Order: sequence, then C-alpha cells, then structure tokens
Amino acid sequence: QDAVNVETMRELASVFSSSGNMSEAEPLYSEAIRLRPNDWNTWSQRGVAHYSSQKYAQAEKDFQTVVTLASDSPAAHRNLGAVAMALGKFEEAEREFKTSATLAPTAAAYSNLGALYIYQGRYMDAIDVMKRAIHYSTAGYRKMHILWANLAEAYQYTPQQEAKAPDAYRHAIEEVEKQLAFAPNDPDLLSYAAVYWAK
Repeated sequence: QDAVNVETMRELASVFSSSGNMSEAEPLYSEAIRLRPNDWNTWSQRGVAHYSSQKYAQAEKDFQTVVTLASDSPAAHRNLGAVAMALGKFEEAEREFKTSATLAPTAAAYSNLGALYIYQGRYMDAIDVMKRAIHYSTAGYRKMHILWANLAEAYQYTPQQEAKAPDAYRHAIEEVEKQLAFAPNDPDLLSYAAVYWAK
C-alpha cells in the first residue's frame, strides 16, 4: 500500500513541479520520502525539481542522498555534478562527471564534462572530451548539434586548432537542420541555427 501511495505522491509532485508549482509539490515529495526514505527515485525527482527551481543548495542535498543510496547510478553522479557546477564547486563537478562517465560512457556524461571545461577556459581538455561525447552519441541524439557546437567553440579558442572550428560549426548546422525539418518554427532550434551560422 505504501509503495502505491509513494508512487502516486511522487508522480503528482512531479506534475506540480514541472508546472512551476513547488509549493504544492514540496509536501508531496516530503511525505513520499517519509514513507520510503530509501527510495532514491523520489530523492532524485525532488532534486531535479529543486534544480529546475534554482534551489541549488536543496538540490545538492537531494542528489547527495541519491548518490549514497545508488552509488552505481551514472545519472546520480551526473546530476550531482550539474548542481556542483551551478554552485561553483568545479572540482567536485569534475569528479562527479568523471565518475558518471566511468560508470557509463555516454554522450551526456562527456558533454557535461566538456561544458565544464569550456566554462573554465580549459579548451584543450574540452576538445578531447567533446570528441568522446560525439563518439558515444547514438543515432537521433537530440543534442548532437550542441556537442558539435561545443567542440567548435573549444577549437576556436585553442591555438593551432582554430582552423577546425568552421567545419565543426557546419556539423552543428547540419544536425540542427535535421530537427528543423520536423519542427521548422521551433524558436529554440531557429535560435541555435542562427548562432551557428553567425559563428
């Protein structure tokens, strides 16, 4: 019975939080956690809700609990890395992103690590990592254009590598145009395409 209640509360809380109504979501998450404190899924969903609401300190506590309960979860470490980055804890973010990539080498894991390196101005490191992100991406990966754009940016700011940037941006344009073929009026995709063409 508790399991059913917890899942119902968690899903209802998720509906509230995704619509920006954290005042309704918060007590539901808390009650679900009280009933099943070792259910890492509820902690994770609350962490995502806190992160989306820019309540980073609370999200960090949630994701730390998730890592404690599910230390072998790549997503748990990736989420903790993301919130650490948002809080300016770059060494911790790097450690968590690397752990996530070690547990499961995916495009998302390496993309986050590459974004961190770009933010820190570590462009040579970012080149290697973004190449890995592209290598591990699967067919139809929706953020493929961002991977190529980040690689292009890393090339652009690396001496002796900047000549490779235009070709990487062309790949980014090709990828975003594949999505625009299905959603020609999508404002986000159009914005990305405009930036890539400008670059």
